[in-house]
Amino acid sequence: MRFVFDLDSVIRNLHERVIGFVPPIWDYTSSDGKNMWQLIEDNIESLVNSEPTSYYETIHRYSKIFPITIWTAQPITWRDSTEKWIKNHFSSEEIKDIQWLMPEEKYSTINKMSDCILVEDYPNFPEYNKIALVVFPYNWHINSCYAHIRNPKDMEALLFNNI
Repeated sequence: MRFVFDLDSVIRNLHERVIGFVPPIWDYTSSDGKNMWQLIEDNIESLVNSEPTSYYETIHRYSKIFPITIWTAQPITWRDSTEKWIKNHFSSEEIKDIQWLMPEEKYSTINKMSDCILVEDYPNFPEYNKIALVVFPYNWHINSCYAHIRNPKDMEALLFNNI
């Protein structure tokens, strides 16, 4: 079994850096009417300065054995900063590939691949049989998926029990 990884909320803790908490809903809007993408635009350095998630250490250990592929939805203007964050947290030997894919592209691509699971937090795919879902308040309602990842031990079991 191979795994590909979403970046934000799976590896990089961008929510905490930008708004100080995990939003309760996917389409979060701040009190001044800005969505997450607008808030990140206002705080562009957060793309480089965000801390890793609690899953990072496990994923990083896995990447030392199996170089990882990251699929992330990022506007072109964010990509240099995102690549800096990745280079600050992984060696070139630990990253197999980075692809800039919107959610629809991730869904379409993973469903064309055999023996591969996407580790992701996005709550709006049509189905989740090839998704290991990192659980947050905005996606907790999704019951049917490849696996639910609720804590680092769940991530450990997913990655290292499938070697």
